[in-house]
Amino acid sequence: MHQFAETAEAIGGTRSKLKKIAFLADYLRKLSEDNLRAAGVFFTGRPFALTDARTLNVGWSALVNAVQDLSGASNEDIHQIYLDRGDLGEMAERLLASPIGDRPAALIDRTAGEGPNPATIQSRFSDLVKLSGASNQLPAVLDLFRSLSAREAKYFFF
Repeated sequence: MHQFAETAEAIGGTRSKLKKIAFLADYLRKLSEDNLRAAGVFFTGRPFALTDARTLNVGWSALVNAVQDLSGASNEDIHQIYLDRGDLGEMAERLLASPIGDRPAALIDRTAGEGPNPATIQSRFSDLVKLSGASNQLPAVLDLFRSLSAREAKYFFF
């Protein structure tokens, strides 16, 4: 997922359509078939293909609770950062990557090749779909975020 996040950052960091295409093509050509399928779907901003009727049904509350549990951020921290950023993924990245007070960063950055790949994340999404209720989903969401770096987590707020 490291390369997925880096590619998404590069795409978001340029206005050039040709550069966006080049970044995406370079990333996608390196993937196995299963990872290619999953990454292609993720780049549409969805956890599953449009032809797949499943939805994660993980609410805003469960996602914020997971970020709060991992980061130790206060309700005020979350509120202020969300107001500043206006994006739940960016809020999560900031809170999970940055220490607050004497608390260390919740998630550490990894190098490329470490951590889960797109197909693994999509499999975990498939498991998450089977859970209902925030109290049942929270442990799975926490486990998912623990497997990701802060930058990677930013891109999984569908």
